[in-house]
Amino acid sequence: MNCSKPVIAFLILMLFVATTHASTPPPSPDLTVEQKTDAPPTPEEIGRANQIEITTPPPVRLKVDRSHDYFYHYRQALSFHGGIGANLSDIANPSSTIGFQYRFSFPENGRSEAGADLLASGTGLIHASRFHFLDDARFRFFYKYGLEVRVVPSEELVTLLKLANWRARLAGGFEWNTWGSIGLRMDLEAHIGTSDRTLTALAGLAYSF
Repeated sequence: MNCSKPVIAFLILMLFVATTHASTPPPSPDLTVEQKTDAPPTPEEIGRANQIEITTPPPVRLKVDRSHDYFYHYRQALSFHGGIGANLSDIANPSSTIGFQYRFSFPENGRSEAGADLLASGTGLIHASRFHFLDDARFRFFYKYGLEVRVVPSEELVTLLKLANWRARLAGGFEWNTWGSIGLRMDLEAHIGTSDRTLTALAGLAYSF
């Protein structure tokens, strides 16, 4: 029982030491010591920095595809044209022609076209064709095929009964809508009959509606 007193005294001493150590505040910084600052750059470092070329990238230019910003939605058109034509057997003597063409909106799966031409010889042509566009863009190609009859005034109505006056009419060309519904049109036509073959080049204006 007498040995308990030293143990109690030892525990009291340990508790006092622990309490004293915990209550001791950390040492405050020495304000008398001058804080260390970054050293100024050396001439070598400045020289290396000047050698670094910083370039600004060029602005990004987005390329917008406007090749399909136009849709040809018209179903009918009226065109006026003029041109020259020549018989393949006498290609050195071309003759002039003027005329008009009207494009209908039917049938639904295509278009039809009819027109008339006045030739320099005093005769005329009445024709009807099936018409097909290859595209609906502002600049578009087309082709057509049909029949025509040559009208000779001196023959009167008999001109419609002569097989020699009937010919197949094949053509191709392009339309270019440059002013809204008004555009340029060019045709290259072949006229194939029983007795002659003729080529005609036409140019004019087409009004679509």
